[in-house]
Amino acid sequence: MTAVDPRLELLRPDPAAREAAARLGVSSATQLLAVDPATLDPELRDLATRASLLMQRLAELSERRAVSPQALATPIEDVVEDRRARRLLQRLGVGSIAEYLATSNQTLLAQRGLGARTLETCERSIRRALDRRAPTLLEDLLPDISLDRLPLADEVRSALQERALHRLHDAAQASLDTLSPSLRDTIRSALQRVWSSSDPGERRPAKADVEQPALRRLVRSALARLSRPAAVQVLRRLLGFECRPRRVRAIAAELKIEPDEVLALAAEAIEELRTELAAELSLLCSDLDRELAAAGGVLDAHHVDRGSRLGRTLAGHPGDFVLRLLAALDPDRLSFDGQRLIELSRPRLIAVNRALGRVLQQLGPRPLAHRAERRLARAVDGDLPEALFSHLLERHHGRSLRFRAHGAPRIVELPPRPADRLQRILEDVGRPLHLDDLQFHYRDRHRHASRRRIHQTLRGDRRFVETAPCCFELRATLLDEIETARPFAEHFRDLVVQRGVRTSVFEPFGAGDQAPSSRTAHLAIDRLRQDRAVRYLGRGDFVPGQGRRGSPVVEELVEDLRRAMGELPFARFLQNQPPRRRALVARLLRENRRFVFPTRDRVDLLDNYPFGQERLRQLIRETDMQLEDHNGHASIEVLAEAVDRAGLGGVFLTHHLLLDLLRRHGDFEILPGPVVARADLGLGAWIQRTARDVLRSSGAPLSAAQVLAHSPELAEFESSLEPMLDLDPLVHTPDGLHYQLT
Repeated sequence: MTAVDPRLELLRPDPAAREAAARLGVSSATQLLAVDPATLDPELRDLATRASLLMQRLAELSERRAVSPQALATPIEDVVEDRRARRLLQRLGVGSIAEYLATSNQTLLAQRGLGARTLETCERSIRRALDRRAPTLLEDLLPDISLDRLPLADEVRSALQERALHRLHDAAQASLDTLSPSLRDTIRSALQRVWSSSDPGERRPAKADVEQPALRRLVRSALARLSRPAAVQVLRRLLGFECRPRRVRAIAAELKIEPDEVLALAAEAIEELRTELAAELSLLCSDLDRELAAAGGVLDAHHVDRGSRLGRTLAGHPGDFVLRLLAALDPDRLSFDGQRLIELSRPRLIAVNRALGRVLQQLGPRPLAHRAERRLARAVDGDLPEALFSHLLERHHGRSLRFRAHGAPRIVELPPRPADRLQRILEDVGRPLHLDDLQFHYRDRHRHASRRRIHQTLRGDRRFVETAPCCFELRATLLDEIETARPFAEHFRDLVVQRGVRTSVFEPFGAGDQAPSSRTAHLAIDRLRQDRAVRYLGRGDFVPGQGRRGSPVVEELVEDLRRAMGELPFARFLQNQPPRRRALVARLLRENRRFVFPTRDRVDLLDNYPFGQERLRQLIRETDMQLEDHNGHASIEVLAEAVDRAGLGGVFLTHHLLLDLLRRHGDFEILPGPVVARADLGLGAWIQRTARDVLRSSGAPLSAAQVLAHSPELAEFESSLEPMLDLDPLVHTPDGLHYQLT
């Protein structure tokens, strides 16, 4: 892959250097570096040093991706989201990606406030920006197209060569007033015709012109025409078409056939489906190839160009159905792996993973990334793109690439998840453990243990089963016992649906019945929580699930708000409720997903806002994508701008309303500031824990600014630190300004 030859203007030379470059007749970095350094003017020496560094960095980047001039000219403020880092880079005079790459690490680290961790974050942001702006799109390549490659008339070509115009962009921007009027008009019309015929906006019809029947309807009609009904059932379950996707063994058990027969039926159905959808697939393949090339062979649905046909198709089909379908229809080139589409067939993926495992075992715990890549290339007879290499490391080998401010990246072990640590504790102990005992073992092994987070992990992960109040075991050791409790769970489910009222699993069902044992009841609860026929209320109580009327209190509140025909003051609405149920109403209004707070003190129905299920899923998906690009957390201002760009916002979507929607419908942590973070990060607990360590080590009351001075890693959470210290029960402030541990 050939690296780009950047123009010197990207480095913003001063007037003296620009004049000296013009005297030498050089306009690009390669031309400048070709000049003998001994003959360079003093004005050009610093520019030549920066150009040399830029070309070295581009040579490293071009090993795995293409780099376009337009991507190098991207302003640094559009790439780096950290305000503090942006401000420090602008203070250094770094205004674009090209200028960042042309600045040495010593110069960057010499700037006060720019540490290795901040530069590592900037490097990741720039790499992602260059990946997304890789010159696979035609609009990135148009300005640098040589005029020799265009179908121009001889008179037009000779006239442009006389004026030393060699690129399409230069010719389109040049002044042709010195030519004769007829030749000038001929040149301009020829250039305009070439430019417009190559313009992606002209080549790609508008969305309204390409609207075709949804892929879901096309697949449904194609499946109806397939020859064997059994093959249709297999394919629907395998691809997750209008149902939950299942593995081959699960499909075989559900349909009571052999796994080999499942694979045979799936292959037969896919072959017929490929013929039925040939026209639609031909339109998606060009977009798919372009996106795979830009993403380095790993395609995530969140990062697809939303203006393309493929992006619109993915947006209109929730879940991973489209990516699974594309992988199934081209198995010799693609496979679906870990919620992503990768440019490796399944047999080659297995072979590459085995070779990568052997390479990592030979190189040790923290090998250099380029050494592992070289050995892997020799083992599998070919290079892998960096994005695909990183995906395989994280997905199959529990490792990741660690980029440093200087030096080559290393391969490091990913920290184990809390669920993995808890599973290892239960396996080592070999018996059921109470929550308090699990917390003790967790703290003993890993120093810190949050009871709330451990409890959430045990309740949310299917590897664990609660067999007694706050007592947990591994599911793998209880499969036979869980199956024994199945008849009781099904009988209780039918009884709840028949009665239609709230029923407890711990109480006798009738006059002659006996209450089940605590262990049987808890195993039944574990099974019934996955059953949609009933809904779990906590403490062993169940009510009928879908298809039944909801809570009468909720329905009454909904009816009251509908009669009001708009938002109401929360305090006044709560005051008008009967005193005995005000606490319940307040909790329902704050937590139930049918309500929403457009402002801090007003409540309204979610139905009064344009947020249906599909639009809410798009909002959560857009927020997840933004948090992934911002290291797992972002301010509400950044998220609001991204939501507006995605077409999901409006004047009605205030910051408070957006925060309330994310809190109720997503798995996010809302911090003061306000800052939105992924819940699995435990960011709030980390901020409080870090601040406590600073206060503990100081031994004296400190202000929020002094805590930041002692712990620079908290600088990006400056707006959240003081409110979180006020909320911390282990911290108090004697004078309202300084904080100390209780």
